[in-house]
Amino acid sequence: NEVSFWLSLERALLQAKVKRESAEVNLTLDILKFKNQFIATTRFDSDTGLDAALTRVLNYNQLMKDFPLSGLLGALDLDSVRVSLAAIFSHLKRIKITNYPVPRAVKLVQCIARDLNEQLRKILGAYNIMQLTFPEFERVYESARKVFATWDHEDETFRTILREMLAKKKDSEIKSVRRVNPEHRDLQDHLDELLTFRRAHNQLRSVISRVLKPKQKDGETIIDPQDQAAIDEVD
Repeated sequence: NEVSFWLSLERALLQAKVKRESAEVNLTLDILKFKNQFIATTRFDSDTGLDAALTRVLNYNQLMKDFPLSGLLGALDLDSVRVSLAAIFSHLKRIKITNYPVPRAVKLVQCIARDLNEQLRKILGAYNIMQLTFPEFERVYESARKVFATWDHEDETFRTILREMLAKKKDSEIKSVRRVNPEHRDLQDHLDELLTFRRAHNQLRSVISRVLKPKQKDGETIIDPQDQAAIDEVD
């Protein structure tokens, strides 16, 4: 992924720099200079672009180092997902002290959205949503709603930062920061539909239970078998 790419590139460039500054390479360059091969030695340093590349990568990695993505990928419940999102977007604000390209930052957020969607589906998949009691379903739904709300707030806050950065540079890429539906929007809509259905079902069950409530006879609570069958059918 994007984070691993830049961290790996930094390691590779640092290793190349160590090789470049090794005794063997310096000896070869000294021999070329001694033989008046100044063009060869000058081109060697300028053509590789090693120092410029390393400077750029070190700058970008002020954002990439210690990126708290593992909290999201390892989350076992919805509350942990919500906390991890707050940590990720807090870390992303480091972009203000780097030259990391805004279009790449937008794509990075899209990748995080995909990871979020996969994690949410994994966690929610552990529940048998339709078998939960209505109060249990409401608790799960509310936890998921808080995750979605956190994403919407943090995503918009971060995009505002990106727009401000581009505005200062008078950059024409500002359109790239427009908000798009995240990967989890379909899941969010599906949960909203389930809530509507479960509420209607719960109301129907309450009405039927009141109408077909058990009766007292000779000190005993009894219910007509057909009435009980109707209640069971609704359940």
